[in-house]
Amino acid sequence: MSTLLRVLMLLAAAASGPATLADEPGPLASPDTKLDYLLSSWRGRSLEELRQVWGKEAEIRPRGDNSVHVFERRIKVRASILGSISVYNGGGLACIAQFEVDPDEKIVRATRRGGGRECWNAFRRNEPR
Repeated sequence: MSTLLRVLMLLAAAASGPATLADEPGPLASPDTKLDYLLSSWRGRSLEELRQVWGKEAEIRPRGDNSVHVFERRIKVRASILGSISVYNGGGLACIAQFEVDPDEKIVRATRRGGGRECWNAFRRNEPR
C-alpha cells in the first residue's frame, strides 16, 4: 500500500468522528463481544449523556486529570447441586462498567469487570441514544 493511500485512509478515519467503532456484532456474537461493543460505543460521548442512560454512579475515582465513573449491577446467580436443589450465591455476581472521563467531560475509555450472559443482560439496554 502506498504512503499516500495510507495517509488518505488515516485522514478519512479522523474525519469520521471522535471514535471509529468496529462493525456491530451480529446476533450470534458472544455476550462478551456484544458487551465490549456496547461499552466502546460510549467513547466520545458526554458525561451528561452517560448519566441520563446509566443513572447514578456507584463510585467516582480520580485518575490523573481524568475521573473514572463506576457503575455496578449485582446479579443473583443460582448454582444447582445434584440437579434438584438450588442455592443462591449471597452476594451475587458483580457486573462492573467503568468509564474514564476527561476534563472536558467526554468519555475517553470504557472497560468492564465481569462478563458473560448475566452481565450482557444487565447492561444491554444502556446503549447511547
